[in-house]
Amino acid sequence: MLWFLVLISINISLIFTENRTNSIKSVTDIQWNLFKSGYQKAYIAPREEARRRFIWETNMRFINRHNQEAENGRHKYFLAMNRYGDLTPREFRKKMNGLKTRRLFDLDSYSKKILSGLSERMLKIGPKNNTIDWRTKGYVTPVKDQGMCGSCWAFSANAALEGQIFKKNGKLVDLSEQNLVDCSKNDENMGCNGGYMESAYKYIINNDGIESTQTYPYEGKDAQCRFKSDRVGAKMSNIVRLPSGNETALTEAVENIGPIAVAMDASRLSFQFYSTGIYHDPHCSPVNLNHGVTVVGYGSQGKGLDYYIVKNSWGETWGDKGYVLMARNMNNNCASTYGYGLGYPYGLYNHAATAPLAYPYAGLGFAGLNAHGLW
Repeated sequence: MLWFLVLISINISLIFTENRTNSIKSVTDIQWNLFKSGYQKAYIAPREEARRRFIWETNMRFINRHNQEAENGRHKYFLAMNRYGDLTPREFRKKMNGLKTRRLFDLDSYSKKILSGLSERMLKIGPKNNTIDWRTKGYVTPVKDQGMCGSCWAFSANAALEGQIFKKNGKLVDLSEQNLVDCSKNDENMGCNGGYMESAYKYIINNDGIESTQTYPYEGKDAQCRFKSDRVGAKMSNIVRLPSGNETALTEAVENIGPIAVAMDASRLSFQFYSTGIYHDPHCSPVNLNHGVTVVGYGSQGKGLDYYIVKNSWGETWGDKGYVLMARNMNNNCASTYGYGLGYPYGLYNHAATAPLAYPYAGLGFAGLNAHGLW
């Protein structure tokens, strides 16, 4: 009799486990189908879909684990599934992180003279305002989407220049990233295979201008250069760089100049699926700067909760409607540690304002340009 009861108990347990497994599988099937339909995913063969689903499930487990830790106070930000959910970190970096890094350009003595005086003033004074958001003042175009093209460098460069054109002329011109992708390859850029913000600025200076998106729309792929000088949307004449390593200087530059083009390490899985909150990853790299973005403001949510408002180029479905709040005053995370502090400098210099833009490189660096607006 005892043996019979034990057998019944084992059978009930097995049935319960099987039902629970089937229930979990059913829920996962539903989620997977919603992911595919929501992001219009289609795979060439069942084997490829099985592989993509395995990657997606692995990423889902990572997201859920992180968010549980965030609920318990371990993190200040949350993650969410997005259209990159069926990509491994390596695939994602290859497709989306197109910033190249190498030695900085030499700057002429005039630029260095401006830079030296401004950097000393910045270090001594610091920012006056606790919060700045250039989006509310008309300096920032809507969030753009680079697609599966490693052209982040073009979006970062243009976003800063767009802000300076608005500052000078009161006109917000949506500048053409495709113009840079197609036409700046002689200036060391490689189109969808990556590039440099400073090379983008070098092209615009030497080319005597860049077209707007209206006349040269974005395609998200490499193509032949079709630039026409009679369709120029903006010009610039100079670029200046500030020393790296000081967030106070970057913050004041954002305060006084406007949006700033920066570089960062965006290779962490946590950044791939960032959703809301103040992003800080203690594993960020001080040298692996692989993604160009734009700082469009800064603020604070309390003690130890300072942040930069950073515009990305992965569309509005990524992050917080296309933006990320990056930790500020945290040892320049992720440019001086591994992940997502700000790093690499480029920007614009407006003679009328007599002040350059800033960008950080492995801590913080600046660049400024002289911008001329055309429309």
